[in-house]
Amino acid sequence: MTQRDRKWRTALRTRSSTSNRLACRAGAGRLGRVHELTLGGPIGGGLVEHETEHAYWLPYVEVADIDGVVGRALQLGASTLLEPREGPAGWRSVLAAPDGGMCAVWQPKP
Repeated sequence: MTQRDRKWRTALRTRSSTSNRLACRAGAGRLGRVHELTLGGPIGGGLVEHETEHAYWLPYVEVADIDGVVGRALQLGASTLLEPREGPAGWRSVLAAPDGGMCAVWQPKP
């Protein structure tokens, strides 16, 4: 376990304002080190370390119809940074607003 992993685990062992315990799991992913964060309910997140020009926050939104959502976003002026693609657990796409804001959409497999 690296020093960074120990710091994350120590920081995340505190109680949240909702009285749920935060949990952190670290591992290696395709893009680099991955730190998965959970609150013990439907809310979760993660941090991925990889080489980019700058750090950024990429929120994911679960949708029921990824093709419909991406199509509607394009009609409203968004562009696709990542066309919808299938992975082992579902489909994802990354969208960008005209001002540069980004959001990913995710459709899990049934």
